Amino acid sequence: MRYSYGDVLNKLRGYGELERRKKQLAYELKHYKEIVTDEDVIEALNYKKGTGERVSGVQPGNITADVAAVYREKAIGIKLQNKREIQEELEQLKAEIRRITYYVGLLDKKQANAVRIHYLKGNSLYQTAEMIGISVATVKRMLKTAVTKLTDMYNLVKS
Repeated sequence: MRYSYGDVLNKLRGYGELERRKKQLAYELKHYKEIVTDEDVIEALNYKKGTGERVSGVQPGNITADVAAVYREKAIGIKLQNKREIQEELEQLKAEIRRITYYVGLLDKKQANAVRIHYLKGNSLYQTAEMIGISVATVKRMLKTAVTKLTDMYNLVKS
């Protein structure tokens, strides 16, 4: 894949969302419930197929052990697949975050600082200029040059 300037710019602008999603997925994995309890099975079997309407008065005695066992087995399989998907997405996000931060670290020190402040931390151009102690116009030029260099880095190796 060949990356355009706009592609790389979008990656930088979306960095905060990557970090947020990474934290969300890490939380979900940490608190993931793999166990399917008897209550989960009974609750799931208390709904009419297709309509989603709750059926009142269903007692565990009315549900055969075979149906409950099959449901539990399927539910556990789905939960494990879901957990694997979360783990895969989390690893992809971590890899993209590492790539972005590594490439930014390869930039000239001033450019890297401007990129971190503006894109990675989400500050405005004005705030970035104030923090660095330069004009907004200089920040814009610096960021444009940095994104151009980052685009070249992304295109150096095919991914």
